[in-house]
Amino acid sequence: MLVTLPNAVQLGFRWAFLRGQLSHDLLHTNDGEGLHIRFFNYANDFDRFVTEAAPELRLIEKIPTLKNPQAYRRLVRPLLQAGLRLWPNLFAEYDNYILVKVVPIT
Repeated sequence: MLVTLPNAVQLGFRWAFLRGQLSHDLLHTNDGEGLHIRFFNYANDFDRFVTEAAPELRLIEKIPTLKNPQAYRRLVRPLLQAGLRLWPNLFAEYDNYILVKVVPIT
């Protein structure tokens, strides 16, 4: 299973919050999108949620990503990619989780 969630503590969301706004990407208030009931971040929130709510699922990998890397200028893109590697909780706009269902051997 592949799960993609907005990183609720990403730098852009923090900046918008300081200006008294909430990002549409975070809230998913665009047409055809559902609202998030719970928010997660790259550091550990979703890992803990899966462990507690669905112990039959095992997290295989989590991948921090930008929403649209091509939207950034060529000079900024490498800096953001470096930020993703060094501080994914701060720079990742979306977090992708790869999960598998653990089937007990009988």
